[in-house]
Amino acid sequence: MDQRGHDICEMHFYAGLTVEGLCAVTELSPATVKRNLRKTRAQALAALGHKE
Repeated sequence: MDQRGHDICEMHFYAGLTVEGLCAVTELSPATVKRNLRKTRAQALAALGHKE
C-alpha cells in the first residue's frame, strides 16, 4: 500500500471525510481520490485473502 492511499483511507474511514473533503485536504481531483480509495481497498482485501 502506498503512503498516499494509506493517508486517504485513514482520513476517509477514521476522520469521516467525504470525497469532496478529501479533495480539499489533499488537493487531488475527485477521480484521483476515488481511484486511490478503490485501489487501497482492493489491496487490503487481497491481503486478507478475500477473493472476488
